[in-house]
Amino acid sequence: MAILMEVIHELRHTSEETFAEYVQVYGETTVVALEAAGEEVLGGWRWLTGDHTRDLLLIRADSMADMEAKEAAFGESMESVLESLMPFIGNMEERTGYRIPLPWPPRNGLMPLALLVRVRCVPTSSLAGSLAR
Repeated sequence: MAILMEVIHELRHTSEETFAEYVQVYGETTVVALEAAGEEVLGGWRWLTGDHTRDLLLIRADSMADMEAKEAAFGESMESVLESLMPFIGNMEERTGYRIPLPWPPRNGLMPLALLVRVRCVPTSSLAGSLAR
């Protein structure tokens, strides 16, 4: 059964410029490291309503065992990833959750839960560009 990992970052007390810089750095370092570890990154989104310094990253795996193996591989690059994010870590909160699809038919090639979450978000220009590869 397919699994979705939902990663939400919130940068507190952050300007639009700092958030844009964070998105750029995250896309160039973390997303690249995730993909190098074999993670299937579905996309990144920024909140359209509410707190505009929040983002959402969705990652898909075939099973929880598959997700855990890829997360272990990603962990090998964690030191360099954390080093690149150091300017933001003091004000950043990360929440991670795992989801399974509901029995609705898939639309647009994404699992139904991804569609529900995506409705509430807008793509971040830099991160979306990095993920379009």
